[in-house]
Amino acid sequence: MAEFVKQFETVSQHASHLPAYLCADERITIGEVNDLANQLAHWLSATLRAELSVVGVCTEVSLLTGSLVLGILKSGKVYMGLDPTYPCDRLRYMVEESNCALVVTDGTIPPDQFGTPKVVSIYDAISSARIYSTSNLAAIEEEDYPAYVTFTSGSTGRAKAVLSPMRQIDNRFSWMWEPILSTQARFVASECHSALWMPCGSSLGRFAKESRWRSFPARIVRSGRL
Repeated sequence: MAEFVKQFETVSQHASHLPAYLCADERITIGEVNDLANQLAHWLSATLRAELSVVGVCTEVSLLTGSLVLGILKSGKVYMGLDPTYPCDRLRYMVEESNCALVVTDGTIPPDQFGTPKVVSIYDAISSARIYSTSNLAAIEEEDYPAYVTFTSGSTGRAKAVLSPMRQIDNRFSWMWEPILSTQARFVASECHSALWMPCGSSLGRFAKESRWRSFPARIVRSGRL
């Protein structure tokens, strides 16, 4: 899980009561995000025994999205974003090409559209995870440990699944966090479609649909001091 997860866990220890992000009129604290992510990580570790199991996430963005993606990374499984607006045949192809073991959905797409992997709703996943500990998992120190799946453009044929290592996430967040970790946390909200918002001082990073890192959204709304 390397530096990205360690940094978030450190923030959670010192500022667990502060809001992590907003969704509509609701909010979730940094501590709540980390606790739920830990429970989901323990549940995933018990549910998917194989190393490098790919977990597809096909949900609209919500207060639960961040904990789910963070939980996948904490568990040592591999995250794959599945945009629910994609055609069903494309979603099925991504699932099959990546050898996806589990798909977590919000019910937008019928389970049989994903093919053979086990499909569970995000609400059932969280319900099952609630019996597990909220303690942080042992860190995965290997920086080249696979973290997420992306797909080639398919411009020269069919798109192919590509495993990307944890160090790419670390590199992205290292330059974002370094100058701002000492500042007071703030709310940052955006109209982006699908994202994992992580608190890092006065700025936030985004783990966007299809697992691709993208630039900050053009329209950012800041609240007052917390």
